[in-house]
Amino acid sequence: MAWGLEIDSAPLFKTLSITPVIGVLQNLPPSIRYSFSNTYLMGFAFGKIDYSMMLKPILASWAKAAKGITVQYDKNTVISKSSILYVDSDMRAKAPIQDITAAPGYSACDYCEIIGEYIKLAVRYLTSSIEGFAKYTVRTEARWRACMSQGTAANPCCGIKGRSVMADLPYFLLSKGFVIQPLHLLWEKYVTIR
Repeated sequence: MAWGLEIDSAPLFKTLSITPVIGVLQNLPPSIRYSFSNTYLMGFAFGKIDYSMMLKPILASWAKAAKGITVQYDKNTVISKSSILYVDSDMRAKAPIQDITAAPGYSACDYCEIIGEYIKLAVRYLTSSIEGFAKYTVRTEARWRACMSQGTAANPCCGIKGRSVMADLPYFLLSKGFVIQPLHLLWEKYVTIR
């Protein structure tokens, strides 16, 4: 079974928010995948969140499921494996889950090692064209994991500050497993429309 994790905070009151972790089964057709009856509440937290602490028990159970769960069905024994394909979260949650420099940091891109420049009170990623991005190093899974073992909060390796809570999950690709949310980029003013 292929899953996605959806993580996003919502205000309950002016001083209190809730952050649910919702599992979405990707094997279902898109027309019913996100219906209320087909999404699964994996956990939640209130107030200021330590995302690593919130996700550790969920992911520990998931690591066991990834090895296979034996299911008896109509006199047949089936071993079912589960894997998380992606994490979709707002930008405030994404950086601590990845343990990467938060956007708009100098090395905040998930997919390449472009270094931003501080211009007009913000970090900007300068390139004159789409082809200009080709000169930047793309983050591979091997490079991500190498930087994860070298980086610290005080001295990040290409923006990666340490070991992601997602690192021990089988089949999960740190270099490709986090969704970029365009609307959050606009809302948080990391990207502007001209």
